[in-house]
Amino acid sequence: MTDSIVEILFLTSWALLYPTMILLLLGLLYAFVLLGGFLSEARSRRHCSKAFRNQLNSLRCPPGERIHVKLDSATPALVTRGLHQHATGLDKEKCLGDLEIVARRALARLTIGIRVAPILGLAGTLIPLGPALMALSAGDTETLSQKLVVAFSTSVVGLFISGLCYVMHSFRKSWYSQDLLDIQYLFGV
Repeated sequence: MTDSIVEILFLTSWALLYPTMILLLLGLLYAFVLLGGFLSEARSRRHCSKAFRNQLNSLRCPPGERIHVKLDSATPALVTRGLHQHATGLDKEKCLGDLEIVARRALARLTIGIRVAPILGLAGTLIPLGPALMALSAGDTETLSQKLVVAFSTSVVGLFISGLCYVMHSFRKSWYSQDLLDIQYLFGV
């Protein structure tokens, strides 16, 4: 009875190896797509940051009034979105709440990569270790080396995805916090 349970667990874990590797490859592709958007946003922010900071003080909304601002390419996207929403007549608090949700959603995509990629990397490491240990006991060094290559490769890819997403998350969290503060300042909140 125990042997059949162990065999079922072994086959189940072995069946998860290829889906794990596929998910890691899809995660890597997704991280590179996110990196492209991140680099584009970073370039845009670096280009427009000084110009926007210079005009920020002149844009502040007096209490009870609407902001009448001509937006340009120097305005960060989150700030532009908030000003557009406010111009359509939305309440300032509602605009701020909506923008916080937009920022959280953008960060959530990165958080998934930060948390899931190491799990997949660990799964991809542990699954082939069973057959590798069996190959070691049988003296089959070729199978042992193949399984160890898979094990360490999946671990490295999972950690790379997680690290990349963590760096992008850190920068974007800072940017979006600054944008939300700028909006609060512009709204006079």
